[in-house]
Amino acid sequence: EDGFKWDQTSKVAFLFEEQYKVILKLRRQPMKTKTLMMASSLFLGAAGLSSLFAPEELLKILGLPQIDPLPVVIQLIGALYLSFALMNWISKDNIIGGIYLRPVSIANFAHFTIGALTIVKYQLSDAANAFLWGIMIVYIAFAIIFAWLVFIHSGIKNKLKTQE
Repeated sequence: EDGFKWDQTSKVAFLFEEQYKVILKLRRQPMKTKTLMMASSLFLGAAGLSSLFAPEELLKILGLPQIDPLPVVIQLIGALYLSFALMNWISKDNIIGGIYLRPVSIANFAHFTIGALTIVKYQLSDAANAFLWGIMIVYIAFAIIFAWLVFIHSGIKNKLKTQE
């Protein structure tokens, strides 16, 4: 009507522009990264401490045999969890998201996503464990939130003005 001819390229460009506006609106929504980092730190810290100081009890809860090297392996995994918890706790006061502290957000995203997929696969097998259902839900929640933090949230309050 205004002399502009809609060809395929223009239509595709228009669709991408609309999607870009939606992404910009999502990026402008503030995210409480301090709360997220504290929650993940407390969860991982609890898992780490229980693995370090009660490996035999954890094996019993999981229905696994307490053969000689397994408690030591559980304690080593507990050390990893505790180290991850300390990293998250120390990072909680910094800007996280987008390019800010990207290694920390990607490490958390990778850990919780891989962990969630592993637990889901195990729970869908014949060897499902009641204790792991709760752990699985927490892992899935953290995986989704850290995916948001890595791929959508910029880490700062975005004050970009877009054409509405």
